[in-house]
Amino acid sequence: MDFPPLFVECSENKTREKYMLQLGLRLSLVPPLYFALTLCLTCCLALFLTVSAAEANTGEASASASASASVSNADQSLTFTAANSANDRLEKVTLQLLWTHQFEFAGFYAAQELGFYREEGFEVLLKPLVPGMNPVEEVVSGRADFGVSNSEVILALSQGQPVSLLANLFKHSPLVVLARRDSAIRHPKDLHQKRLMTSELDLHSAEISYMLASESVDLGKIYRYEHNYEVKDLLLGHVDAMTAYITNQPFQLQEQGVDYVVIDPANYGADFYSNTLFTHALEAQNNPERVEAFRRASIRGWRYALDHPHEMVEIIQTKYPSNKSRAALLFEAREISKLVAADVYPLGSIDLNRIQRLLNVYREIGQLTSTPDLSPYIWREALNAHKSGYLHQQTLNFSVEEKNFLNSLPMIRMCVTPHWMPYEGIDDKGHHIGIAAEVMDLLSASLGKPFKLIRTANWSESLQAVKERRCDILSAAANIQERRQFLNFTKNYLSFPNVIITRKQHSFINHISELNGKQVGVVKDYYQASVLQSDFPNINAIPVNNVAQGLELVSKGQLDAFVGAIASTGYYIQQKGLTNLHIAGYFPKNIQLAVAVRNDWPQLLTALEKSVNALRPTDLQGIFQRWVGITAEPRLNYTLLWQLSFIAVVIVSVVLVANRKLKCVNEELTREVEERARMEWKLKELNLQLEYKNQRLHELSTTDSLTGLRNRYYVESSLENNLLTATVKRQAFSILLLDLDHFKQVNDRYGHGVGDDVLVQFSTLLKQSLKPQHIAGRWGGEEFLVLLPGYNRHMAQIFAEDFRQQVEQTLFPEVEHITISVGLAEALLEEAPNYLVHRADNALYQAKSMGRNCVVVADRDTVAFS
Repeated sequence: MDFPPLFVECSENKTREKYMLQLGLRLSLVPPLYFALTLCLTCCLALFLTVSAAEANTGEASASASASASVSNADQSLTFTAANSANDRLEKVTLQLLWTHQFEFAGFYAAQELGFYREEGFEVLLKPLVPGMNPVEEVVSGRADFGVSNSEVILALSQGQPVSLLANLFKHSPLVVLARRDSAIRHPKDLHQKRLMTSELDLHSAEISYMLASESVDLGKIYRYEHNYEVKDLLLGHVDAMTAYITNQPFQLQEQGVDYVVIDPANYGADFYSNTLFTHALEAQNNPERVEAFRRASIRGWRYALDHPHEMVEIIQTKYPSNKSRAALLFEAREISKLVAADVYPLGSIDLNRIQRLLNVYREIGQLTSTPDLSPYIWREALNAHKSGYLHQQTLNFSVEEKNFLNSLPMIRMCVTPHWMPYEGIDDKGHHIGIAAEVMDLLSASLGKPFKLIRTANWSESLQAVKERRCDILSAAANIQERRQFLNFTKNYLSFPNVIITRKQHSFINHISELNGKQVGVVKDYYQASVLQSDFPNINAIPVNNVAQGLELVSKGQLDAFVGAIASTGYYIQQKGLTNLHIAGYFPKNIQLAVAVRNDWPQLLTALEKSVNALRPTDLQGIFQRWVGITAEPRLNYTLLWQLSFIAVVIVSVVLVANRKLKCVNEELTREVEERARMEWKLKELNLQLEYKNQRLHELSTTDSLTGLRNRYYVESSLENNLLTATVKRQAFSILLLDLDHFKQVNDRYGHGVGDDVLVQFSTLLKQSLKPQHIAGRWGGEEFLVLLPGYNRHMAQIFAEDFRQQVEQTLFPEVEHITISVGLAEALLEEAPNYLVHRADNALYQAKSMGRNCVVVADRDTVAFS
């Protein structure tokens, strides 16, 4: 029986930091002086013979390894030949990227490196952009088969270029204007008489052009500097503002400790698509199956990349050289996740209404004379994905019954073990993390259904929640008899050993029976507790709430031992700094984990069973290795040690020499442990600093810099989550879309400074009127969106009318009085977020057409005035 050191890679708040915990197994020699000399010498001989046997086994293992290596080399030769043959059958295509290598294209890297393109029959060349190159021109000329472009590709299509839109990836454009906070630039018109670093491409993009035009910004009054795509000039004060990507430059400013302001075109009505996958129109027409295969593999890659940002950062740094640091790539990954908004919009979907809105903007700014119908040039599956509002089950052969059942579910509610890292847990922000979390991400993607985490305090509460049907599945559960009364189980997807933990002064345990009569801690309702109760009744099992509590009780001497999973015990020993504990032995039974499903939903069980069966061993192995790496080392066999006690005597001096050497080894190990402890404390301090910076970055990226309310990205995500919650709990949910009446006249008459003061005071008034569960955000310009969970249309109407009157009676700086118009919509059952907002927007339009300063309530097809 081997006691391996553990190499534990743990992650909290979706940020992995590598820790190493080596549970060194030391041989404790306790030879009392009154022991007979014969016994001491006998032990010494046993040690000598055991070491000799270990060396012989090592030689045997080396020979076996050599033989295995020969077979492995032969297999590799065969694999190489087969791979060459397969490569000959792959179709070579080129994908032209929109910029140089970075996380912006992580989904395509994932499709390449994980073999998704190969599975579809492609050998793909990913071409980064070089100066002077245009993705649309590359595809139209035939130098590339597929391309990624911003809104320019939509303009090109409208102007008659032969392209076809396949999938949109970024639902919001990352292009913004950045300014130093000490520059007094808060609004587009503040750029007058200021130095702006930009490029012709940025300046004439739909987003920037529309924002500047709508705010009456005169380009002749701006001092323009050619863009070098570095923040150095902004840092040194050579320029006052710069066009930038929200995914890149803000991190560089934050890293330099510079406070900044974001002027986002989306806040001024210019919320457009970016990063759209496209191909030549003839390719789409003549080879639809090939185009669909490439699109399918690309979207699959993006789904994986969004779920595994840390892994993709490692791939980028290894295989796609970038001038960005790991921290910068992780920041980019977080921001891109917001732009993709996969929890709000189906990945790759295209909304024809948003395309039409962009065309109207191009016409307004003079780049188009008419707005053609582009629907024939948009991939049908992309349009259908938007209309359906969920991912289609394309990869698994679900039955009609399974499909119908899945389609009837808005989501699948999931309960987990909240304190069982690295297998799974819930972090401080309420995210499901760990091995099981990554497996659930894969299953959710294959089913095309979101898994909604239902938070519980402990495992017992999770069991009770699924028993009461407040949860639909358990992410990681052992299949034992008492649970089968209310649960069914898929096949196991994970298996690992259990270990016995004691204090270091306790000797090693060769058999579980040595714990008879001892107080042994086990987590309440865990698999280990069930096994102890049924198979080892002579052991006094003491229930604890979680692994960390059980280990702490052992460390304090209040329990004799603790039984738990090998990686979770190592994780919490490391996290809690319990250096007086060690692995004393192995528990005789391993634990095997499956997905547990409520037993009144057989269709969900069979669908999940198919998804679990479709999990690739390489995916599972990769997930496990990212979180836990276990390396085994040989140790002395203590059963053999006592069996050899009858062997003849050797020289007593051998005992003294061995004991001296062992003492030196122990001293060296002690120094190593102390050094590691110092390094770990330093690492924890760095982690706290990083956590603070990440929190600061998160606040900046989700808050509107002028009003202090949430920005549009945050509100959109919250809208989706609240809709799901309302559907599951069958609760009311309403939204308000508010607009300040005649606000443009305020800016024109009093100036943007006064206008900004009005917006700030209005936002403060709005925040003071909301309850803690309500969310308000700036939707664009002078429009604001308010989320009212738990409010039906009548309650929301009362709130809206009271707030409207409050605004009307408030004195604002210089302008004195303003009024607002409000569009109100109550969510319908399983209504998509964009349709709910659309109904509220229609109601707001009605309020304005009826004279403003009123609240209009939207019905399903009509709106009601009040």
